[in-house]
Amino acid sequence: MANSETKTIPLPMRTMRSVIASMARPHRWLYQRFGGRFVNRKDDSTVLMLTTTGRKSGKQRPVLLIHADDGEDFIVIGSNWGMDKPPAWLLNLKASPEARVTIAPSEFSVRAEFPEGDEGERCWNLLVEVVPQLPDVAASANRNLPIVKLIRT
Repeated sequence: MANSETKTIPLPMRTMRSVIASMARPHRWLYQRFGGRFVNRKDDSTVLMLTTTGRKSGKQRPVLLIHADDGEDFIVIGSNWGMDKPPAWLLNLKASPEARVTIAPSEFSVRAEFPEGDEGERCWNLLVEVVPQLPDVAASANRNLPIVKLIRT
């Protein structure tokens, strides 16, 4: 037999956005309805729900994100799955850094900071431990992927 490796055919960005958007709403609903049981792994929960205030609408905007723990704080990254545009939640945090984090059943008030330099590298390494494919996502993105530290207030 020839090479058994499978080829990955990249999807057009419009298709990727559509697929991701179609998955986001049901995942959020499952998380809220069942306290994270069907989204988080049993012993090392890596998914949190971040609720930001919409920078244009002023409405509360929940989104599920993979995170790394940093003591009592949380590290997330504005990867938007490697798409060219940053995620809306990141733009919301830049406009208003106060937000809420839910790791079911607990909820916390947080303030977003954007670490750079040595602190940014330390946070990046924490994220890569949780999401080993993150360097590949970063390499395929046409922008810098901002790291966000959500500090409990």
